[in-house]
Amino acid sequence: WDSGLGCARPVRRLNFWSNVEQGNLTLTGPGYGVEAQFSSPSFGLNAGIMSFEPMHQGYGLPVLAGENYTVKGSWKGDVVVEFSDKQVGEYFGEEDVLNLTVVNGTSCTLLSNDTRLYLSPSGTRGQAETVQLEETSKCMIHGKVAVLEQLIEEDEVSGIGEQVPTGRINGTCEFPNPPAVTFEWNPFCFFGGLGCFADGMNIECSFCGVHPF
Repeated sequence: WDSGLGCARPVRRLNFWSNVEQGNLTLTGPGYGVEAQFSSPSFGLNAGIMSFEPMHQGYGLPVLAGENYTVKGSWKGDVVVEFSDKQVGEYFGEEDVLNLTVVNGTSCTLLSNDTRLYLSPSGTRGQAETVQLEETSKCMIHGKVAVLEQLIEEDEVSGIGEQVPTGRINGTCEFPNPPAVTFEWNPFCFFGGLGCFADGMNIECSFCGVHPF
């Protein structure tokens, strides 16, 4: 109707939210086993190649519910994954499920009723910026794990045995009013890490010294 497309299978959205641009992400699975077309309007999306969308800070593609997909990226910092919508599952009377394998990251099983407290109309920005992602998200791709695994592999080759922080080495927390909780500048912090982004302005600003930090 009205030049629309109808699908015999449940097609749902899959979004990857990140305040750090990850470069291109590549999704493989049902629907994406074709040669990439980089001309408009596909720009590689037909083959699962996703570019960063700066307005809402993320990536996205449609997927088939109930299937298995694999995503690959460089994973700088953490990425939170969102699948389908709670309202869709309620409307059709069946919860949507998706199995996601993450290359060099943390794999997960996603559900349509997973919490979305980490999101605002501006993606992970705006009201969602101060939310601790690990406490609210069902599926996190832990970029720091991938970075450390890469560093370990490099150390094994070079014999250096050092870990390189992913954040800025030097800086100062910028609280409008300093909190009672102690804090520090931690270059190993990443977006969504426990205690990180304490001042709401610098990822490397971290709470410390008291539970659970």
